[in-house]
Amino acid sequence: MKRLFALVILLAALGATLKLASHLALSARLNITTANRSSPQNASQSGISDQTPMVAQHALTELDAIRVAWAARSWATANDAELALRMLDKYAYTAVRIEATDGLRGLKLLEALDLNAVTLYESHPTEFRTLRDALRDDDAAATILLQWRDYFGTKLTDHQDRRALVNAVASLPRAARKAAAEYPNALPLLLTDPQGVLDLINDWRDTPERLGDVLAILSFADLESRGADLRIAVRGLRLHGPLAMEAYRVRGISGFILVCLYGDLIQEIGDHPPLNDVLTLIEANSDDLDQLLRIRRPDDLARLIRHVAAVNLVKEVGGAPQGLRFVSRYGEEGEKALRQVGSWAVPIVSAFESDPTLANQAVRAMAVHGQEGYRILSKYADDADFRLILKTYGPAVIPPIARVDQIPETLQKLKENPDPSLSQVFIQGLMAIGRESGQGVIQTIKDEGMERVAWLHAAEGLQPQELLPLYEVVNLANVLSRGWTPSMGELTFALFDVAFIIMDVVSLGSLQPEGVAAIEAARTNLRSSARATLREVGEGATTRMTGHPARDVLGWTGRRLAVEQAGGLFATLKRLPEVLPKLTPGEMADLARPLAAKLRINLARFAPVRLLHSGVETVRPIAIRGTKYMSDNLIAAGVGIVAISKMEEYLQSRRAPHPSRTASNE
Repeated sequence: MKRLFALVILLAALGATLKLASHLALSARLNITTANRSSPQNASQSGISDQTPMVAQHALTELDAIRVAWAARSWATANDAELALRMLDKYAYTAVRIEATDGLRGLKLLEALDLNAVTLYESHPTEFRTLRDALRDDDAAATILLQWRDYFGTKLTDHQDRRALVNAVASLPRAARKAAAEYPNALPLLLTDPQGVLDLINDWRDTPERLGDVLAILSFADLESRGADLRIAVRGLRLHGPLAMEAYRVRGISGFILVCLYGDLIQEIGDHPPLNDVLTLIEANSDDLDQLLRIRRPDDLARLIRHVAAVNLVKEVGGAPQGLRFVSRYGEEGEKALRQVGSWAVPIVSAFESDPTLANQAVRAMAVHGQEGYRILSKYADDADFRLILKTYGPAVIPPIARVDQIPETLQKLKENPDPSLSQVFIQGLMAIGRESGQGVIQTIKDEGMERVAWLHAAEGLQPQELLPLYEVVNLANVLSRGWTPSMGELTFALFDVAFIIMDVVSLGSLQPEGVAAIEAARTNLRSSARATLREVGEGATTRMTGHPARDVLGWTGRRLAVEQAGGLFATLKRLPEVLPKLTPGEMADLARPLAAKLRINLARFAPVRLLHSGVETVRPIAIRGTKYMSDNLIAAGVGIVAISKMEEYLQSRRAPHPSRTASNE
């Protein structure tokens, strides 16, 4: 009995102890809640998981009471009530604390930034309140924060970036905020130039495809210059709108820059030739075009380009950096030279432009003699004697020089023949003895005039009288009687003529008429086949030489020669639309940097973006390829990698006072 009584007393004491302990725990919990509401910055976030099961039960009871009280509160709208209860269910006492200090706007910010808002609330209250004030009566700001929530999270470790970004978003005008909420990828652009970008968005809002092009074009501008480069792009779109976007579709950012530079001229040209041909021609001649526009009106140059298209010389004029000036300066003769030689005619003539008369003679030489004139001009452009005789006698000097200029190449080809004919052996020996050269003809023309050369090369074929015995000896005598210096060829042929005469005399003295007949047949065969062999072999040498003879004269680099071997400058540039779908934004920008320097605009580098996820840094390259996909990416509902790259540029411009920059495009 005593044992039973003692057990009852023990159980009663234990029950009293447990009840007292529960009351003490509940009192302590209520005190913590009150302290948190009065001073959220100094209180630590409390959770149900840290309490004992019995204390947790009481906490749930308290949250239920708060939920009932919030449900009964007179919120401004039903959506506000739903937001408050949703945040209470998700964040418990953290939501209670934020609502107590920052009201409904604090809960909106909590929903937008999730745990990032909690971090700001606990560690960076100033930025939290700045963003809270941005949500005063603007749902667009909440949408922006929600769309860029992940990016905000990467910036929590960088105080300067975080502060700059928070202040920029908070100070964005309301209309710009609405535009950024609708097109989240445009936020960095709107932060840099709110009014200019907003006007373009409003202009093209009804045509999403065009708007995507607008945002893509603007994204190529470097934002690190605090808006200077972006404003240049905005101005170009405002001035040339549809044409600029069409050029962007055809040739990427290079096309847009060309329209910014020469938009008035392109407008004057019209629809013929096609836009890609016009842009290609203008890009190839851009340096020269700048000089022409200083002295000629755009409509005048537009007529010139339309004329070039009408005579089917767009490829030739667009294949050389000074093609337009060449046609403008040399007129019909220049057009003939281009038609005969192609775009190679332009750089060759530039070697003679120090003397206008000499340059005109060079153009006429190519117009009359085509590839032959081009070959001789390119080979002897630096020779003072050649320049003198070209200026004096004009295109007439080309054929005699070309005839003997082939001899070294012809001799080499003859040596390469493993089974030469009798006539080829004869010609090879003749060339080896005579050693005629183009330089020798040049010297002859300089010293003795064109009459002497005409005597040497009176006819292309063999004349009947040249088959007569002693013809070469008589010819040599005539040369000497005129006071001319005999060439090695004349001396050699005279020597062979004497040898044949001696053989004739020996044959007759031996009473062998059949021997005389054989010798005369050999003489006739060798003489008649000599010129044909020279012509045949020489043409082969000429063909080999007309590949790229200007490389020595002009000093072109291997890269320029590779372009020529690919079909020329015009053909290479014209194929850019085929390449665009394979290029990333960074590669497109790199192609356009030389043109961008003329426009004095810095293009973005589009370097890989470094982001922080769960404390681990990750590198994301910009792998988008092609203008269309870039445009589509920038009007998408979510924040893309290009927009994040632009935001990094924007923040870079705010990290330190930005030095004055020029469009050096290093």
